[in-house]
Amino acid sequence: MDSGFYQRFHDIAHCQKSVDENQFYFRDHVVAGHSLLPGVAYIEMALAIYHQIIGRYPRQLRNLVWLEPINSTQYKLIDIYLKDNATQFEVATANKGMVKVHAQGKFTQNAVISLPNNLNMQKLRTSFDRRTSNSECYAMLEKLQFGYGDCLRAIKDVEHNDTEALTHLVLPSQLRNEFTNYFLHPSLMDGAVQSAIALFGNANESITGLVPYVPFFVKSINIFNPLTSSCYAYIRIIRTEKDVDRIKKVNITIVDDQGRVLVDINEFVYKALSIEEIKGIIEINPSSEMHSRKVMEANAPDTKITHEPIYITSDWE
Repeated sequence: MDSGFYQRFHDIAHCQKSVDENQFYFRDHVVAGHSLLPGVAYIEMALAIYHQIIGRYPRQLRNLVWLEPINSTQYKLIDIYLKDNATQFEVATANKGMVKVHAQGKFTQNAVISLPNNLNMQKLRTSFDRRTSNSECYAMLEKLQFGYGDCLRAIKDVEHNDTEALTHLVLPSQLRNEFTNYFLHPSLMDGAVQSAIALFGNANESITGLVPYVPFFVKSINIFNPLTSSCYAYIRIIRTEKDVDRIKKVNITIVDDQGRVLVDINEFVYKALSIEEIKGIIEINPSSEMHSRKVMEANAPDTKITHEPIYITSDWE
């Protein structure tokens, strides 16, 4: 476990994590030749600090936006902030007294959310006319310069048509011993994200060729239960009259093997970027693009800062 710390500034809580490029979520997530923290890992970190401070997991995250990736070679520490009476979070890095925010979002406290009905898996499968295997999915993603190591290859197969998909996700065997350390395991969550990109590829390849899409925004994530080591992601492309070519929206419902809903993701937005654009974002010098606000200490200059160990999970803290 990393040696981290926890701080309070009135209604602000803060924990810190060391960047370890040997951890599976960096090592096995390579985009355009760079090891990046997967977008879903920001969600797990936010859930972890909320659980530590509030004593339970939130029922809903909303308005999650990814601003810039965290590159394992550029940053040594990741800061996670819980703000405004635990209604907002930020994932950030610091350099020379300035903070760069990489992702931010909100929690809906005491949200009353009705559990959706179980999916009828047998009936659902009748709507799909194609199947893409594990090897075909990852070959397609490799063409887009998304490289995934063994620990982030949770896709077993994808049944789909042009607008919907059902992805079978299975936790890689190397991660079984630490599965309970996570609430929404990054390997399974990223598998759902990957399969949506593969669905876009299947829909676009015959017309415009393969196009890389990256996570950009999520309207809401309703959380009912932790993920199971075998689960399914039911993905639906959202189409409207105002569709933009470079933007794709999907709804993703993750269920267990019996169709019980575990997580319901509404309006997950992906943005199309060229490989050159992706490389340009990744290779930004971290010291030259800092957000123009001081580190969190400046928000409470007269407050005594206390340090004590914080336990998030054996991997995230």
